[in-house]
Amino acid sequence: MAATSTMASNYWTATAQHVMPVMPVMPLMPVLQRKEQEQDEEERWNQYKYGLCPICKVGMDDRADFTFHYTTNGDDNGTMMCFDCDAKLSLRK
Repeated sequence: MAATSTMASNYWTATAQHVMPVMPVMPLMPVLQRKEQEQDEEERWNQYKYGLCPICKVGMDDRADFTFHYTTNGDDNGTMMCFDCDAKLSLRK
């Protein structure tokens, strides 16, 4: 009886390994470059008291450097951004 269960276990293991999805091999360089870019942006973000504008990436060091942009969909959540980007988005409405 033990031989039968071992054979069944081997069969199912072999079947499962045969039908396992295989992840496509992606080149490693773009991933590493993206991580370096994210690290560079994070370092730059940390240089400023209020971070970077999410649109133009200008540094915001003082409260006078940014405003909160609110969407018109009734959402109370605002996005911190520089005055120039806020003005550009307000013109598009």
